[in-house]
Amino acid sequence: MTRLFDRDWRVQVGELVVAKPLRVTFEIERTVRPSPNHATIRLYNITRDSQALIRDAAEALVVVEAGYVDGRAEVFRGSVLRARAGRRGRPSPVRHEQDKVDGVTVVEATDGGRAFREARVSRSYQAGVRLTTVLRDCAAALGVGEGNLAQVETFAKLEGGQTTYPEGTVLSGQAARELTEILRAYGLRWSVQHGAIQVVRRGRALQSQAVRLAADTGLLGSPEVGPRGHVTARALLAPDLWPGRRVRLESDRVEGTYVVRAIRAEGDTHSDTWQATCELAPEEAAA
Repeated sequence: MTRLFDRDWRVQVGELVVAKPLRVTFEIERTVRPSPNHATIRLYNITRDSQALIRDAAEALVVVEAGYVDGRAEVFRGSVLRARAGRRGRPSPVRHEQDKVDGVTVVEATDGGRAFREARVSRSYQAGVRLTTVLRDCAAALGVGEGNLAQVETFAKLEGGQTTYPEGTVLSGQAARELTEILRAYGLRWSVQHGAIQVVRRGRALQSQAVRLAADTGLLGSPEVGPRGHVTARALLAPDLWPGRRVRLESDRVEGTYVVRAIRAEGDTHSDTWQATCELAPEEAAA
């Protein structure tokens, strides 16, 4: 088991940055689907001034970095959805001791929730417009980074599709839906990871080296095999595990190459909880 003092972490909510020795817990859920990822962060006994910063942080940037002393990385980037303070996160009177608050401040965040529901795009394009130009306008409407949109034309060619619109095109409607429909025609799917769009070929992983997941690299217990060969595996919290990533799973029960379809990361800086539960699919069946 990794010792508590081996861990390294940092949480940012707007202008507030929280790190050791304060206690923080988090639950982060991320998937390959084109819907917002979600994080719930609990900050224990922060000062009244810090609580005020959070109250004023509507839709502000939220970043969670976690890992170990030899390597910490971003596991979530999004914006504040709602926040509340008091015992167990419920609004309530608080007791002050040396400017500390006896309670828990709960921050819920998503990586594009409001934009997914409300962002719309309405544009017409002249003949010959490039596919990436249209996709970048959708990303801009959603208020997220372009991510790997530059690779989409390469993916489109692999599927035998065109990379321009010879007769032009029109976008009119919800930006997320327009983006989904465009990419679906090329056998592609998208999600938002680390605050930017991530596009993958349906049923495939990102074009990146596989993460080896075994007992000596953090695998906990035995993976569970479910329907269609999907696997649920638990591991120590590793920042290089995220949806769409290729994983080489090595265990007594299961061995093979998989794609991370979803991941739930859980951390408590003051307890043994520092792990991720991964939903894995065989690479060709990851859609």
